[in-house]
Amino acid sequence: FNKRNKHFTNFPQQQFPNQRNPNDVWTLCMDSDHNIFVGTYWNGLFKFNTTTHTYTAFQCPDKENHAVFRIIKLDNGFMLLCGNDGFYSLNTTNGAWQQLADFTGFQQAGLYRDDNGIIWICAMNGLAKFDSRQYKFVFSPFARNNRLVRSLVVKDDKIWIGTNNGLT
Repeated sequence: FNKRNKHFTNFPQQQFPNQRNPNDVWTLCMDSDHNIFVGTYWNGLFKFNTTTHTYTAFQCPDKENHAVFRIIKLDNGFMLLCGNDGFYSLNTTNGAWQQLADFTGFQQAGLYRDDNGIIWICAMNGLAKFDSRQYKFVFSPFARNNRLVRSLVVKDDKIWIGTNNGLT
């Protein structure tokens, strides 16, 4: 969207016969070079060059049609990716993927990085803390009545979580 002239411009990817829709976008993340990383449901991760308007695929080596639901930038050219079968780190320089955890149920995950570099992840079954310095997860399951989590806010020593049962 161009804020000056209030005009929308679409940059769809070409869809080939017998290919699932590559334009089913779930998440976006901009890097320091102004490239936009695009997470899709059916075709994984792409980098969109905002200057040349071209896409580059970042295929997960061990998964075909790997969904990417959430992206958050880490340090030194790495990103944390939330997919249909867990969490991965991606080295955006060489394209190397590393699976960090095989949690499932995080399609609706909310991600938040606090002032200490801790990434908080809320999803269907609980809250996870990811320390990007040590590449470790700590998982805390929710009570059974809070099964659907959509958002979170971290402030000081509290985490506020929006669930199907209201604010927790």
